[in-house]
Amino acid sequence: MRTAEEHARAAREAREQAGQSSSSHSQDEREEKIPDGFSPLDYLKEGIHEEDILIGDGFLERHSTLIMIAQSGVGKSSAATQTCCCWACGQGGMSAFDLNPFNGCPLRIVMIQSEDSRNDLYRQSLIVDGLSFSKADRELISDNFRIFTVRGKIGVKAIGSIRAILDKTNGCDILVLNPMSAYGEGDLSRTEDCVTFLYALWSPVLDDYDCGSWLLHHTPKTTGDRRKKQKEWTTFDYMYSGAGAATITNYSRAIVTVDPVGNSTTFAWRVAKRFSESGWPFSVQHYKWNVLESGCKLWVPASVAESSEAKRTSGKTLNDLFNLVPATLEPIPKDSLERIALDEENFTRREYRSFLADAFNGSTPDALRLYEWQIYNPEGGHYVAICRKPQPDDEKPEAIKARIKQQKLAESKILKMPKADKT
Repeated sequence: MRTAEEHARAAREAREQAGQSSSSHSQDEREEKIPDGFSPLDYLKEGIHEEDILIGDGFLERHSTLIMIAQSGVGKSSAATQTCCCWACGQGGMSAFDLNPFNGCPLRIVMIQSEDSRNDLYRQSLIVDGLSFSKADRELISDNFRIFTVRGKIGVKAIGSIRAILDKTNGCDILVLNPMSAYGEGDLSRTEDCVTFLYALWSPVLDDYDCGSWLLHHTPKTTGDRRKKQKEWTTFDYMYSGAGAATITNYSRAIVTVDPVGNSTTFAWRVAKRFSESGWPFSVQHYKWNVLESGCKLWVPASVAESSEAKRTSGKTLNDLFNLVPATLEPIPKDSLERIALDEENFTRREYRSFLADAFNGSTPDALRLYEWQIYNPEGGHYVAICRKPQPDDEKPEAIKARIKQQKLAESKILKMPKADKT
């Protein structure tokens, strides 16, 4: 197996050769270099190149890409930092989500990030103390894991900066991009733009620097209807759960998704692509946040009891809450709706509030939309009710008070009118 230094030297020589070729010929004069072709018998003769395997049993290899898909705010950055610290000193196990470096070899990692502030990066780095790494491990992390913040550059310019960083670090084994959407130029929902960034720009970086990559990616905007349908998803559906074109899924050799279980604080980590090479006993494992006294947020496995409880709370849907609001289009007092949902229909308070927020959201389909009404109270103030239709302007407290005022004014005028003389 080649050492990290040998990989770096091979990648450097390849780049130098490419540079010499570019300088000795103009673009018009240079002939396209056609790669050598090999038969299946040639590949059989060579066998498995173990030096290319980075994680698991081929889960992530050099020149290939792992993508992790999760909602914003779930903790992708923290999970990546925690995992990369482990990989940098050759560790795997539960702290690295059971994604283990091949043969326990320490890996050199470069992370390119855009969204996290210096304080965010400090908080994420508390993981070094949270996992109680030894002095030797900390030295390996210091030597092998580097984080660079690159902002304001997309497409070709971003790739140019990333190449300059890799030249400065003498390459790496794994290149992390956090998030991918910060650096791709154009619209990631367009196949053409995805192909340009991933195949034309990103893949050559992996080839030139002899490394693998890990892309962090967001889900599209979610709605209650999407979560309801998600209960019927298969592993193949989860593969395509990231925002953007299907090309993103096709390009990635390995895919991990992270989703909250119901409205709990437990998350389902799922190997949606390349499960057999991951080393996981099951395709889904449950993790949760554990906040230490230092403020470190540590991802830890959820217990069987916690996983079971999380699944139990996931039984309710937005449609269940919608059906508690009268179909007669009469408003129901908000506190009455909450009491029915919690006491009679066994919603958790977290579920109730989450689904109610979804029901108020303008992006929720009309068939599941709910509206907040302000009900006039003659004794002062007003109370809140919920209805399946928007509140008419003439039924709002201001309109009702205006009508009452006008009515009282009219009545006072009648009282002030002189009485007719009966004589």
